[in-house]
Amino acid sequence: MSDKTTIRHFEQKDVSKLLIMMKHLATFERYIDDFKVTEDYLSAHGLGENKQFYVLVAEVSGELVGYACYYFIPFTYHLKSKMILKELFISDKARGLGLGGQLFEALESEAQNADCCLLEWTVLPENAAAQSFYQKHGGAYNDKWQIWSVNC
Repeated sequence: MSDKTTIRHFEQKDVSKLLIMMKHLATFERYIDDFKVTEDYLSAHGLGENKQFYVLVAEVSGELVGYACYYFIPFTYHLKSKMILKELFISDKARGLGLGGQLFEALESEAQNADCCLLEWTVLPENAAAQSFYQKHGGAYNDKWQIWSVNC
């Protein structure tokens, strides 16, 4: 898999493969039983004029092998938006090719172009590989805040 690599925004033609990769991530992160994303949802809310989220895909020789899903929180105390990286995934067969780094750099560029004050994400506590990856790319654990939630 040493052929041409492309990082780009996802398109309608990518929806089926994107959903498969999202399900792989949901299985790895142990929320597949609660996973409700559909092809229709991805198309309706990730494409078109009123996007609720954005997706960058990594493609090698025309085959989708990874993605980064993100969205923006439009206002913070910095008076600038922040970008939230919701998911970053590279398929097993494409790991080690530097695609995660390319996707992350593309995210940083998107955040800078959107004049964001921050790019933020969460990592499972036991996912040491992800923690190491993000540290290598300048990320740091934020022990100032705890994530709290309530089911609705």
